[in-house]
Amino acid sequence: MTDSSPGDNRPVRDIVAIGGLADNDSLWQYLTAKIALSNHGGFWYDGRMKLQPNILLLVNSYQPDRYLGIMRCAKEHGWRVEIESRYAPPRGWHGDGAIINLLKVASLVRFVRSLIQKGIPVVDLSDACPGLGIPRVTEDNRMIGRLAARHFTELGFTRGAFFATEWTRLHRLRYEGYVEEWKGEAPFRLDSGNLHGIDAVPKPIAVFCFNDYNAQIFENECLKRGLRVPEDVAILGVDNNTAICENVPVPISSIVVDFEKASYLGARLLADILEGRRPAETDIQIPPSGIKRRRSSDILTAENPDAARALALIHAHFTEHYGAAQIASELGFSRAKLDRIFASSVGRSVGAEIIRQRIDKAMRLLAETDWTLEAIASETGFCHASYLVKAFRKATGETPHSWRRGHCRLGGGPAQSPPSKVPRG
Repeated sequence: MTDSSPGDNRPVRDIVAIGGLADNDSLWQYLTAKIALSNHGGFWYDGRMKLQPNILLLVNSYQPDRYLGIMRCAKEHGWRVEIESRYAPPRGWHGDGAIINLLKVASLVRFVRSLIQKGIPVVDLSDACPGLGIPRVTEDNRMIGRLAARHFTELGFTRGAFFATEWTRLHRLRYEGYVEEWKGEAPFRLDSGNLHGIDAVPKPIAVFCFNDYNAQIFENECLKRGLRVPEDVAILGVDNNTAICENVPVPISSIVVDFEKASYLGARLLADILEGRRPAETDIQIPPSGIKRRRSSDILTAENPDAARALALIHAHFTEHYGAAQIASELGFSRAKLDRIFASSVGRSVGAEIIRQRIDKAMRLLAETDWTLEAIASETGFCHASYLVKAFRKATGETPHSWRRGHCRLGGGPAQSPPSKVPRG
């Protein structure tokens, strides 16, 4: 099919019109709709002669949630949107604005420079090329690395590595954040050329991968070499791409990045510029939302076998009325001996570890459900919501309500139901 709109020699399949479409139209319908449009200056008219800004998207298709945020903003502002490949930007393009996931690729950088020279506003959704000086909204890559380090050190790991198939500014930022937060000997780098290095290092070891695509490559290599995941090698990815993470032999834990939120804010930044408003910020970094835990890092480890046994007991019982006295009794130790062994091996007290695991589960429930605080307190081992609020504020510096507002996914799916023993509020 090569039907074209008047005044436009491109196929209609390359055109997306957002203004005026019904709310329940799917993204696929946007991409396949046959809409007759006529060119009028730098803007486009829809069938009812409504002025529409013409916006170009060059966005990473590996992160489809980016389109959801942009399309939501596009509908709010009546944009006509064109989607093209970052690797083949359209020659001679004329329009009103562009939203781009920049890569350090010569053809793409040249294209962006040409838009800037024409006075066409551009918003970047990447941290790859900050030197161009254009407004940007991106994930906080250094914070992503720090979160990975905290995840592994809280699980008791003292040895770590970072795996990536490439090495760019984005990779460096995540690695630097990982190293900065790591407790102990600095994690070393692995790439496709030195994967054999994983065989020689003492186990267990924790490996942070640049993204989920890299994580599944690394997991396959580990399994081919006879290494157990997570018992020998714990693995953590980034992006929470469920198509990858949940369809590998050992499901992959992943850092959640809210690409929908970041892209919506980037589109809104462009809307402010187009509509003559001065943006309050032009360099915005979105922190990671948390970690989706799966089997690849579902392990607690400690060098001391008695401390490792205590960790396993905590993990099995932290939602119950269970503490250091019960653990010491089960292990056949005095309370003083347990405290000494645990603190020297894990770096915190038994009580602090129990609270840490309870808070970690509370964070997941706050981000992924709409349960009341009473329901979450009951499910995580706190007697009452007030105890949860006090412990949560001490651990994070925020109340559960304020943390939830900042970490709930935009437009998430149906809320989960709390356990039947806990009444909904």
